Amino acid sequence: MRSARQWTFILLPVLVGLVGVAYLTTALTTAGGRPVAPLDDAYIAYQYARQIARGHPYQYNDGDPPTTGMTSTLFGLWLAGAYLFGFTGERLVAFAVGSGVVWLGLIAWLTYRLTSHLTGGGDSGRGWPLIAAALVVLSGPVQWGCFNGLETGLFTVLTLAALEAFLGGRTGLCALWLGLAGLARPEGLILAILTWVVSLVKALSNPRAADWRRAGLLSAAVIAGLVPALINWALTGTAAPTGLQAKSWWFNVPRYPEAIAHSILLSYKRIILGSFLGWGPARRWFLPPGFLLCSVLGWIALGTHRRWTASALTASWFLTGTLSTATLITATWHLGRYQVPFVPLTIALALCGLAFLNKRVKQQWQRISLGLAVLFLPASSVYSTLRFVHTYHHAVSTMVHQQLVVADWLRENLPPNVRVGVHDTGSLRYLGGRPTYDLIGLTTAHAAAAWRHGAGSVFELMEHSPMRPDYFAIYPDVFSIPYLAATDLFAEELFEVNVPEAAVASAGPVQGVWRADWRLADSGKQFYQPDVLARTAGLTSVDTLDVADLDNEAAHGVEWWQTVRRPGFPTEVWQMTYHVLPKQEVLDGGRLLTGGIAFDVATKPGEPLWIVARLHAQEAGAVRVGVDGRDVGRWAYPPMPGQWLETVFRVPSGAVTHSRTRISLQVDTDNPAFRHYAPYYFWFLQGEPEKAVVKIGRRVNVVFAGGLSLLGFDLSRREWHSGDVMPVTLYWQATNSTDSDAKVFLHLYDADGNLGPQSDGWAFHDTRPPYTWYPGEVVPDPRLLALPTDLQPGQYSLEVGLYNPDGSGRLPAYLNGIRQHEERVLLAVIWVTE
Repeated sequence: MRSARQWTFILLPVLVGLVGVAYLTTALTTAGGRPVAPLDDAYIAYQYARQIARGHPYQYNDGDPPTTGMTSTLFGLWLAGAYLFGFTGERLVAFAVGSGVVWLGLIAWLTYRLTSHLTGGGDSGRGWPLIAAALVVLSGPVQWGCFNGLETGLFTVLTLAALEAFLGGRTGLCALWLGLAGLARPEGLILAILTWVVSLVKALSNPRAADWRRAGLLSAAVIAGLVPALINWALTGTAAPTGLQAKSWWFNVPRYPEAIAHSILLSYKRIILGSFLGWGPARRWFLPPGFLLCSVLGWIALGTHRRWTASALTASWFLTGTLSTATLITATWHLGRYQVPFVPLTIALALCGLAFLNKRVKQQWQRISLGLAVLFLPASSVYSTLRFVHTYHHAVSTMVHQQLVVADWLRENLPPNVRVGVHDTGSLRYLGGRPTYDLIGLTTAHAAAAWRHGAGSVFELMEHSPMRPDYFAIYPDVFSIPYLAATDLFAEELFEVNVPEAAVASAGPVQGVWRADWRLADSGKQFYQPDVLARTAGLTSVDTLDVADLDNEAAHGVEWWQTVRRPGFPTEVWQMTYHVLPKQEVLDGGRLLTGGIAFDVATKPGEPLWIVARLHAQEAGAVRVGVDGRDVGRWAYPPMPGQWLETVFRVPSGAVTHSRTRISLQVDTDNPAFRHYAPYYFWFLQGEPEKAVVKIGRRVNVVFAGGLSLLGFDLSRREWHSGDVMPVTLYWQATNSTDSDAKVFLHLYDADGNLGPQSDGWAFHDTRPPYTWYPGEVVPDPRLLALPTDLQPGQYSLEVGLYNPDGSGRLPAYLNGIRQHEERVLLAVIWVTE
């Protein structure tokens, strides 16, 4: 009769072979014989591996700055070796996916050995390791991890080998496998540190019997795990790989520690309850319902046998390892591929717990119940296999009908040296054969930080990048991409593919190719509003701040903060015109602020400083302006939703005392409708503006309550025809600073006092409420009165006044000191003829 060990050597290879045939056959038949990985991320590793083999490590595109989007250094080297041995092009895809058979076989064998250690071995326990190994082979998540074409299978093998070696007392091998695990995934370093700590605690608890050589070997494993971080730091100036920069909760913008902690714990809850406890519908099972409870029973069994080291190490590995994956925004994406390495450990512990329970059940019904529970495990595992094979087919099908279709189109239709802006950067680069610009930032230098700030910073980085894309091959409706897609950057769509039932391989059902239109690049560098140009004529530009451009912000020491937390990215990009200049388009990125912003500006001491801001003012608002910690006034602005607004603030010369001045703009949230202060660009000018002579055609002496005056008006003639457009320019002035938001009304009345054509709104095309008028400044207010074509001939009076938009009435009006009837002032009498 064969022993359990002999059955292991027969059963496990058969199961591994059957599973391998199922997955590889599914992949090939789904793709029509073409080697295809089920996830686009896998192709990122293939491209980095190809570059290593070609002598360009860490360069995703030839000539680009180095990037660290290859999270697994070891896997990249493994694939590069295969590439050098002839597995080039799509043969490398076949090699990576086909390696899943090797990973699955090794995982099964190591699970068998690990379970043997946990159950204590012996003839009575030989069956449990075999069951554990079989369950691992039949586990859908483990199969997915092995055949997804990524480093998941390799990392799982290394972690299991390290744990098995540690429990078997082979510290040297454990250190070797842990060191390699640290090169395979960032979690490997965490596991190495945990193993070192457990070993150190054990040594300190009994110093006389301590083997300090073990601690030294494990220290070497920790150091090896630090190598990727050191390489990252040497190449890019930061130890974190771009994958973490783009996908980790720790790099959230804005960085709210309690919100980050809440998000991580929420992900952790989903991982533990949903994935390992099976708390959810059967179609979403990661492990069978309640499976983790059996693993807890395994820890209890280890504790009962006083195997504290094994208990502490396995518990810390599972709890801390899964928690580390929860720090990723993508923690549960891709069918939980980040949690797959901890599934075999969970299964081994569960079988340890069942073996422990089996020795303690005495009654017949208890044995029957335990037997049914044990039978449920392979049954649920077979179900898991069937479900994941189906999911694998769906993922490969999505790749075949979406990403690979787009990649093939790029290769066959675009010139060879153009650069393509992408969202999924793997297959489009590896198979598309064109240099890419990765908007998310995994494979393009500095782009990850911009991605975390939102569409405004993404645009600003692209706009000024020497790698600016000529085309986009992208999902137009995910994350912050819709802001970019709404501009002329996506001017001409060349190709589109729609997969309505896209699987985990895709970020959305629609992916397309657009020709990039950069005609509005750098259109935001200057200000355009005529009144601002007139008010700043003669001044000298001393500095500029391009808001949302992270490099420019860093050069100015920008700090920004939020006092009201709102969902969404903190930057946006818009292509808009001006209310004053309807044909002047500007494409610019800016920030959405609820607290304020502070920055350093180059200045000339002793001269007044004029600050010009371009805003997207979706509602009226104001900021308190501080200069080197001193409050110098309130800068208010009117609403101008959907259009650009440029506005000016003057800092008195006495406040400018250094060659580097710290400006702070603290948002005033008194307006109940306020949502964001949204600056896009700042210009800083100094000196005294040219004193332009204001020529007023007809002067009047009109004063309104609150120190507001009408100095005069321009009216070219008195006789008009119906259908004419009558231009009238009013000239306003404030005698002192005011908070008034009064609006102007310019009315035409017939001889009977009936109201005809009118023009209402703030001065200068609705952009200059009285609270923006500087004392003594003459504010031109050009208006157009359209005379209807059916306007009856006759005499009409042109009258003007101011009213409060809150409905509280008109401002008292005085002409030559005499208060006017109905608070309106007669300016002129005109005649309308046919």
